Amino acid sequence: PIGAVTATISLAPMEALRRRILVTSGVVTALFMLMGATAAFVVARALTRPLATLARATEAVAAGDFSARVDLRRDDELGTVGAAFNVMAESLARSRSSLEGKLRELEQANHLKSEFLATVSHELRTPLNVIIGNAEMLDDAALGTAEHADLVATVRRYANLQLDLVTSVLDFERLAAG
Repeated sequence: PIGAVTATISLAPMEALRRRILVTSGVVTALFMLMGATAAFVVARALTRPLATLARATEAVAAGDFSARVDLRRDDELGTVGAAFNVMAESLARSRSSLEGKLRELEQANHLKSEFLATVSHELRTPLNVIIGNAEMLDDAALGTAEHADLVATVRRYANLQLDLVTSVLDFERLAAG
């Protein structure tokens, strides 16, 4: 061997470069993680806010407030669900209104029926009492013929049957009225 050469290079600049690369990559990684978390929060909030609005409106309709609507002006599935909910709530409101109207009509018809039965019963009962009274007077008058007596008995029997029928109708109406 002729000789030896020793060369020394300082590793400090390479060590500084390595540290700078590690710090830069750490900062960039942390920045991307923060951006990802922010994006996830924004997306989650964009999805949960309309769902919470829809849930509140659903609870209001379940409690009987058919005027509850959701205001979701979106061009996605949540907007479609919101529009369908509003159509359903409107349909329920119309149905309820219609049913309430029908209930009022039925109550009025029931009242009119009761008045009609009371009037008809009274109008039938008065003449029947007159028929029965006249038949009794004819029966008391001694006209003497057997045929006359049979006719009077028949009039009285049928008049009493009719009176019992009218009385039953009145009793039924009183029971129905409470």
